[in-house]
Amino acid sequence: MDEFMNISVLWFVVGFAFFLLEFLVPGFILFFFGIAAWLVALITLFFDISINTQLIIFLVSALVTVV
Repeated sequence: MDEFMNISVLWFVVGFAFFLLEFLVPGFILFFFGIAAWLVALITLFFDISINTQLIIFLVSALVTVV
């Protein structure tokens, strides 16, 4: 059960939820949040970083992917 509580898995699920919500919400904005969440999931898979750093990476990568 511990493998499902890994922070990388949680970020992956959040990203997947954003991708699923993209089908329900008009526009093309949630796709970029999904990519940002998957990027954080990939980083947390290899590095142990704090939640504050994870949120900063998520926000910055979401903004970068939108632009």
